Amino acid sequence: MFPVDFLHLCEVSYNLTHLNLSYCIPEIEDLTSISRLKNLVKLVLKGARFASATSVMDLFECDKIEFLDISHDGLPVPLIENLKTYADCNRILPNLKTLECGYDVIDHDVLTKIVKTHHKLESINLFGSTLENMPQIVIQGRTLKLYTVENMRQCLDSLKHAINTQIHTPVQLERFLEIIDRLEYNQTALEFKECFELLMTCIENFQRLRLERSKKYDCDYELFEGIFFIRKMLGGSFKNLLTLADHRRVAIFCSLILENVSFDTMKMYSGDIIEHGYKTLANVAIQPAFPECIVRCCELAALQFRNCIDNDRVYTRLHFACFNYLEQSFGKMPFTERKQAAKENTILSAICSALNNPKHTNLPLRMALFVPKIVSLTTEYANLPEFSNLHEECMVKLLWRISIDDPCNQFEIWETIERLMQFVSKKALTPLYTDVFDQVFYNLKRGQPRVKTTVVRILLNVAGYSEMREQNQPFRKLLVNRVHTQEMLRIVASHIKECMTSYDIFRIIREHSTIHEVTRCAIHFLDDFEVRRFAEFFELFEMFDYSPPS
Repeated sequence: MFPVDFLHLCEVSYNLTHLNLSYCIPEIEDLTSISRLKNLVKLVLKGARFASATSVMDLFECDKIEFLDISHDGLPVPLIENLKTYADCNRILPNLKTLECGYDVIDHDVLTKIVKTHHKLESINLFGSTLENMPQIVIQGRTLKLYTVENMRQCLDSLKHAINTQIHTPVQLERFLEIIDRLEYNQTALEFKECFELLMTCIENFQRLRLERSKKYDCDYELFEGIFFIRKMLGGSFKNLLTLADHRRVAIFCSLILENVSFDTMKMYSGDIIEHGYKTLANVAIQPAFPECIVRCCELAALQFRNCIDNDRVYTRLHFACFNYLEQSFGKMPFTERKQAAKENTILSAICSALNNPKHTNLPLRMALFVPKIVSLTTEYANLPEFSNLHEECMVKLLWRISIDDPCNQFEIWETIERLMQFVSKKALTPLYTDVFDQVFYNLKRGQPRVKTTVVRILLNVAGYSEMREQNQPFRKLLVNRVHTQEMLRIVASHIKECMTSYDIFRIIREHSTIHEVTRCAIHFLDDFEVRRFAEFFELFEMFDYSPPS
């Protein structure tokens, strides 16, 4: 603001009671005109530097001032000495009650002089100044509050004062969080609850300002810090003090911020906000507090994930943050909304895009593992064409992954393949997969027992499709040629009755006499009637010590 502007303001607005000139005057060299504002009660000069005592001498003509802000916001921290310059005037504002001088270089003697000469002074904000750790000053017959960060109690009082006077800035919140983090181990249960309330109020205010100013209010870092700190509190030692209403408040805030977060690559902390926002929403205490939030956020996560892929925005953090939330929260959606989400294929289309994107390696694998979970939670839609196609894509992806990795100990993948087989069309089970199964089965002797069992079950299932006998010959031969050890015989025998019809069992036995040992093991899993009936049918009496019928 130029001197002529300030002079004009004072001439036409001489009845002003409140005047906020924050960051309008970088350096005050002449405040002569301010003496015209005789009714001024509140004056804010935040961000200004007093050039000299003579430059601000006219300030003392406004003797009705009760609130004076001569602070800075701390970015960057300047070497201002406004309070010293004010004291050097050797004059007072007789009605001054509140003095804001944060981020100022203050000498103890200067502060003492101000306190002794201003008898109506009730509070001095020293946050960010050289005296921010100063103990309270006790003066008999007076009530004086110093806003400092000496301990957790004083720090919370200072934060509350900043919120109530609407002078808090993103930079100040960052500093408050830094101090609170350092002091948190000394806080009481009451201080914990108050800290939660104040931090939520603070970051909600920043988000509101951000939305009102069309996202031009840059406070992404502070929002990230705030969410991260709230998340810490949700897992802290006093977490049980937070009520259902507190959890609901967190859920609403996080869902709103995720809906409005920027995906701009120039924004450093967008990924952090998304990551910690979804992690907070996935908290076991948050989800029951606001069930409808789960539906909204699952849909949002799927849309954001799909948006990243469709626009070739390969932000690994964003991908994983969105998908992690889907993976953890889809099953917790109310049943009717879960059915609708599956039917509309919002989530499935996002997963399909990820599976077909060659720029990711780990994510498509996890996507494929996630699909059976979606299906199991929405079984009434399992036969939709979209599901069937997706299952086949997943099986191809998983089998490909097994073929390039260690195939023998990836139980989760094999288990998923087995679950997918319940839903895919039989035409998907072609000899294309034989090489993969052959490689796995050949090396099964060094695999985990549960992997061996799962693979054998899959092979028996494939070999047992009677309507596809010709196509499944490679699997049948594989089953025969790879069963050598007693351990594998026992595994096959334990599942052969469960996975194949008795007709298929004995057909394989008759065609491939090399697996008579399998039959000798399997006989313990067949009842006496079946053994007699099929022994008669295939004339395999000697194998079971039965006599032919008369």
